[in-house]
Amino acid sequence: MKIGVSKQELIDSLSETLSLTREGVHHLELKDEDTVIIHYNCGHQKPVNIALNSGIAIIWDVSRQVN
Repeated sequence: MKIGVSKQELIDSLSETLSLTREGVHHLELKDEDTVIIHYNCGHQKPVNIALNSGIAIIWDVSRQVN
């Protein structure tokens, strides 16, 4: 991850971007250092493992899990 950018900042930015799509993503939550929760507009939640991921790998893993 880029120096000076936290996982929380990356997740917040990705959350804003995904909420602008037609995929029904309400927001992302960084549950802990290893897990992001995708919250959908319908109330469904989906955990994503981001343990040991780089910034681009976090974006890739979370985006692949959006359905």
